[in-house]
Formats: sequence, structure tokens, C-alpha cells
Amino acid sequence: MLYTSHREGHAKRTGRWLLVFLLTAFAVFSHGQVSDNAINVAVANDILADYQLFLDGRNPLTVKDYSGTHSRRDVIEVILFQQALAAGGFEGQINFVPEISYRRSLRQLISGQIISTGTTKWYLDFEPLKQHLFITTPLIRDGEFLVGLYHLESRPELAQLTIANITEHPIITSLQWRADINAITTAGFNNVVYGSDWRSMLRMLQAGRGDIIAAPFPNSANLAMEADEDTLTPVQNIRLHIPGQRHWLVSQTHPQGQHLFQALQKGLSALREQGTVIRAYRQAGFFNNKTQHWAILPPTIKPADLSFD
Repeated sequence: MLYTSHREGHAKRTGRWLLVFLLTAFAVFSHGQVSDNAINVAVANDILADYQLFLDGRNPLTVKDYSGTHSRRDVIEVILFQQALAAGGFEGQINFVPEISYRRSLRQLISGQIISTGTTKWYLDFEPLKQHLFITTPLIRDGEFLVGLYHLESRPELAQLTIANITEHPIITSLQWRADINAITTAGFNNVVYGSDWRSMLRMLQAGRGDIIAAPFPNSANLAMEADEDTLTPVQNIRLHIPGQRHWLVSQTHPQGQHLFQALQKGLSALREQGTVIRAYRQAGFFNNKTQHWAILPPTIKPADLSFD
């Protein structure tokens, strides 16, 4: 799931999309120039834009506090990716290239056009292709992916929906997000409206084609998020559980794939042991203490089962 996390105003939004355009050219690990030996890691344009805004000129390897403006789950994963590689002893140069689509990035991994993706992927999505991939231990473990059910701030009546009636309302999701679709249908929503990506889903929400949209919690004080011209606020006291695990993937076809994977796996183990992974997700708002006592859809998992509660 992707979302624009903060209102920039018209001028700042223009600057943001100029930044997105520039980032389609390249963004480089360790702030160097792209060399002929740099290897390509795919990251979606909007994540790269927020990543650069979050860093604000800092070296990603020096980040210790993962909270703040433009912090969100997938931005933090790009930073953790680089920190894990460094901790694992990888000294190569990484060139961030735009991820055209979720599914296409999986095909590029198989062909070796990219060596990895800077953000995690659902096991459900790559399981049929796993013989072609190196797969890290999960960053997000089964039972840990809990998201909010968001509505337009201009629809305050939706804030007080309950477990008993929320599934009667149309919910918007993407055809590309199998894990989300499975979770939504398992939760009992029978009026599901499909968009292609996050931006099309937002337009559909703004047009009134659905009432609710699922999204990870941000680190804002009131759990609201800014999306284009609108503010999204969560239905109170309800979380949606999306089962499954999310991993970093590395291409087996790429000539440096095994070397990068070994460093990534070693570094991830070190970050996990240091408590960095959970701390980063907490500070980004994804593991959110403000919602830890909210009810869960479907009601088959209890907060006590969750490793970060």
C-alpha cells in the first residue's frame, strides 16, 4: 500500500512531483555518482520522493530516529535495506531505479534486470516464483501487519462505524494487492471496488465510489494522513489484519545476487538482534501504540498474539 503522507500545498506538491521526475533518473546508495558497476534496486517513485524528503540530505546509514515528516513503512524499509547491507559488509554501489509496477518488479527480479527491491514484498505474491529468488527472513512477520480503515475527513459519520456494520460499506482496494483482497473478503466485506493503484483508489474515494480505503497507520498525532487535496482519517477502534509475511527479495539470476543476499541476510539478522527493525516500524507509526487496543477484523487474532504489542 502506498500513500502520500503530508499536505504540501500547491507549490510544494509541484516541487514534489518535480522531485519524482528527477528520481526516475537515479538515486544512489552512499551519495556517490553512478558507476558502471552499480547494481539496480527498484523502488517506487513516490517512495523515493518521500525517502529523499525524509533524509533531507542525511546519510541513510546514520539514521537512528525513524520518526518525523515523510516517515512511513516503505520509506523506512529503503533505509533499513541500506543499513542491513552495510551491517552485512556489502561495499558495492546501489543505483535506485523506478519500480514501474509491483508485478513488473517481480518479473525484473526473475530476469536479473534488477538485483532487488528496496521495499518488502508479500510471500503470497512471489511464492510461485520462489525457486528463482533469494528470500530474506521476514521483516514483517505473520500477525504483524495491521492497518487502518480510512475515510475522507469530510465524511465524519464514518468515523464511528463498528465491527457490526463496517463491512456493509463499500471498500476500495487495488487489483494488484492479493493479500489485501484476501484480508478484505475474509473480514466480510462483500462490496469491494477495485482500482489499479493507490492514486486511482484515492480518486475513486474522492468520487464517492467507495467509503473506505485500507492503509498503514502513519506516525501523526491523530493518525490522519494527507492525500492529494484531502485528509484521510481512520474509522475509530477498528484495525484490519492482513495475514502473511513480507520479505526482501534478491534475484538469483543477477551475477551479484548471491553476494548481495548473503550480506543482506547477515545485516538483517544483526538489525533484528539490536531491536532496530521493530523500533523503526514503531517510530514510523506502522507498529502503532495508539491503536494497540483497537478491535481487529477479522476477529480471529488477538492483540496478545502480536509480537510488537
